[in-house]
Order: sequence, then structure tokens, then C-alpha cells
Amino acid sequence: MSLEKIVLEASGKVAAVIHVSKVYAPLNSARLLNMLPLHTRLFFYGNEIAYLTFRGALLVEKPSPNISKGDFFYWIQRRVLGIALKDITLTGRASIIGKVEESSLENLKKLRAGTPAVLRKA
Repeated sequence: MSLEKIVLEASGKVAAVIHVSKVYAPLNSARLLNMLPLHTRLFFYGNEIAYLTFRGALLVEKPSPNISKGDFFYWIQRRVLGIALKDITLTGRASIIGKVEESSLENLKKLRAGTPAVLRKA
């Protein structure tokens, strides 16, 4: 499995380590990696999803409504990058791009909505 490690930095620290896999959605993975570094803001959808806004657009690639805890995904209907904080079923669909390290999930929950963040290659 081809993995590329990227990090989400917020408040001057690494808030999450993400492993992008070309197995899940190879076109979206390549497109996202070419966009980095990505300056964004972190928001929350309840206590289920942390998401990052961005101006780019990814493809509808291998979409699924079922997202597992720790999945890093492109949420198609909202056009945001998401991180599942727990197992969920979306009303729309998402293209999974990778996985977030388990220890990073607790770090994300401690951040405030609207926190400036940078997604970059590790």
C-alpha cells in the first residue's frame, strides 16, 4: 500500500498525523497532495466530524456513506475535507482518502472551531 504522511498543524503545533493512501481514491489522493501546503480553518460537525474548508475541488471517487472512526475523507456534498471522530453514516457520500493516527483524534477534539490550520507534507 502506497502511503504518504501529511500533518495538520494548528495553533503552532502538529494536531494530527494523516496517512494518505492511493488505494482508497488514487486520483483524489494525488490531487490533494499537489495542493499542499493548504491553509485552511478547522470546524466541527457536532462531535462526529472535524472538517477543513478549502477552495479546491476533488472528484467523486469510490463514494460511500459509511465512514469509520479515524477516516480522512472528502465530503462531496459539503466540499470539505473531513476527519471522522467516530463511526458514522452520512446522509450524503464521501470519498475516503486516508487514515488519521488514533492519538491525533483526541488532539483534534481539544481545538476550537475556526482555528487556523495548515495541511502539509510531513
